Amino acid sequence: MDTLHFESPSVEGLVSVVIPTRNGDAYIGAALDSIAAQQYDRWEVLVIEDGSHGETESIVRGFADAHPGHRVHFQRNSESRGAAYTRNRCFELAAGQFVAFLDCDDRWLPSHLHACVSALNDSGDDVAYSAAAMFEDGTDHMLGFWGPNHDEVNRFPHSLLGRSFVTPSATVVRRSVIEDVGAWRTDFRFCEDADFMLRAAKLAKRFRCVGGVHCLYRKSHQGATTQKIAGTIEEYATLSSWHLDMPGGSDRQARRAVAASYAVSAMMHAKNHTQADPSATRSRAAPLYLQAWRLRPGRIGYLLKAARYAATKGWSGNDNLPAPPRGVAPAASSVPPARAAA
Repeated sequence: MDTLHFESPSVEGLVSVVIPTRNGDAYIGAALDSIAAQQYDRWEVLVIEDGSHGETESIVRGFADAHPGHRVHFQRNSESRGAAYTRNRCFELAAGQFVAFLDCDDRWLPSHLHACVSALNDSGDDVAYSAAAMFEDGTDHMLGFWGPNHDEVNRFPHSLLGRSFVTPSATVVRRSVIEDVGAWRTDFRFCEDADFMLRAAKLAKRFRCVGGVHCLYRKSHQGATTQKIAGTIEEYATLSSWHLDMPGGSDRQARRAVAASYAVSAMMHAKNHTQADPSATRSRAAPLYLQAWRLRPGRIGYLLKAARYAATKGWSGNDNLPAPPRGVAPAASSVPPARAAA
């Protein structure tokens, strides 16, 4: 799904809350309750279940019955098509001037929509996001916060190359942003949301960081992307390498940031604690350190680590990485370190 076809004109002031879900029976009720508790009351909810069959449909329909003044739409993919495809289909059904992303296992604080919509209306910006509070699945124990620091806000959008700090569930965008940037790519395993944010920033869409914390982000349940750290950082480094010309900083700064991401991913792969991180593969460490060195040839330590890990952990490619967009040169090929140093 490359081109989106919106089924209705946008309604001024309305927020379309899009929720793709698969096997989300245990979580979606709390997500919906957090929508109902919003101080900003002009919303509709679009839930698409990605091929799973459980209690989600009855939960959503019960929520719709309890809120007759709001449009609450449910449908199910006939088979699993992935989160990005499912979210794109939600976008096409959206009638709001604004679109709010909400994963079925996350929740909002009552202030979320009011804070983001007010920020967009007051500033005229295109994307509003806040920090998210991370909580542990099963205990609701707070684990910390995820969002940009002061320096990253000041260096935006160039700072996106170093770290993905825009959390989808903490973000509201104008529908026009989705119309301009296009569909979320379906060939990513982990970072389709970050790819969308980078593309939006590259198109000079204006991002507004909203003060405070307005989103609760669930961590550490089985299948969560945040458990697959090595693969996620590797994929993010790869897509960041497509945007070295991001406005707001120098080529040197961009290369430093992306090289650091490759190096962190290499380190996480090298640890290979597969029970904690099923995406980790020891033999990926060497080619990733080599990619870091290619971006920063002056960092000879990257090259030495590539050679050491190639000798001790092996060497493997990654056929699951997405292809670069048209017009972007692919990342350098994975040449063994001995040849690279020759």
